[in-house]
Amino acid sequence: MRILSIAASLLALQAAAVQAETTTVQATQAAGSSFLELQQFNPNAGLLTEVALTLTGNVSGNVAAEATSRRDGPFVFTFNLKSTISLGLPGEESGVLLSVTPSWSGTSTRTSFDGQLDFGGSSGVSLTGLQATATAQTAYNDPSVLGIFTGVGMIKLPVLAQDLSSIGDVANYRGGFDASSLASATVTYTYSLRERTVMPSSEQTMQPVPEPGTWALMLAGLGLVGWLAARRRA
Repeated sequence: MRILSIAASLLALQAAAVQAETTTVQATQAAGSSFLELQQFNPNAGLLTEVALTLTGNVSGNVAAEATSRRDGPFVFTFNLKSTISLGLPGEESGVLLSVTPSWSGTSTRTSFDGQLDFGGSSGVSLTGLQATATAQTAYNDPSVLGIFTGVGMIKLPVLAQDLSSIGDVANYRGGFDASSLASATVTYTYSLRERTVMPSSEQTMQPVPEPGTWALMLAGLGLVGWLAARRRA
């Protein structure tokens, strides 16, 4: 019994219960900024095991176009408001954490040039308030990425935007897009906590071993019980 209790005590001392916890931070790119700032995971809270990143990219803008050909129409404009928005690694690090490509498409049918370059009338078109949103998610548990997100301050992630807007299907026209993009992100930190180990009490670890006299009394009692049972059967 003493050996078993000591072994159980050693196992209790070696194994500490690990509990998974999560905390979430959010940030939106400020207008005119090329960075997105997020609160890092404070290592005093525990051991960071995973970084789950959600990136939302928004592209908005206006488009104006005028068919300038005088040959017979109609002319069908195909508009595509599109941007690739990426979150890069901070500082001197190279690479991209996550990318999204929000896009909006539309068409407009116009006549041959009506003589006025006003992006209106029968040959021109102006569209305002166009918007598109896209979201992507990924999780990281690579030590190098976990290290980037660990600290007591803010992490500045560069926002890389590439405008891919286009006007197609009309050969002769004037016009273009006025577009801008914006990024926001949500990061969920998963980390582990080591619970305080409960030391076994002396009563649990040091159970008394019966003395030889006690063993003799126990055996005698068992023998008496067996003898009485045999008499009843007889």
